[in-house]
Amino acid sequence: MGCRDWEGIVESADTRYATERAEKAEKRNDELSKFLCGMLDHLEASEFEHFIDRFKGLRDWWEEHKKLDAQQLERLKSSALAKLTPDEKKALGLDHVGR
Repeated sequence: MGCRDWEGIVESADTRYATERAEKAEKRNDELSKFLCGMLDHLEASEFEHFIDRFKGLRDWWEEHKKLDAQQLERLKSSALAKLTPDEKKALGLDHVGR
């Protein structure tokens, strides 16, 4: 199987079939991204520099992936903090956050 599970989806005449294939490819992409993220996170502590440049574009993907993860985490934190009352923030020691 090639690295492009999504290939041929656009050309499909059956919209439902194309949608199912697109959803399956998106799910698989997410699974592979999680796998690659975990692997690179582990390697970053040891053999990262030796490994990362062996695959064209991997360093760029990894840097962009970490940046997007950090942005997503910040949005999640902001969203969670916005749901807390001032008293709840104070009780959790977070009354200084979000000012």
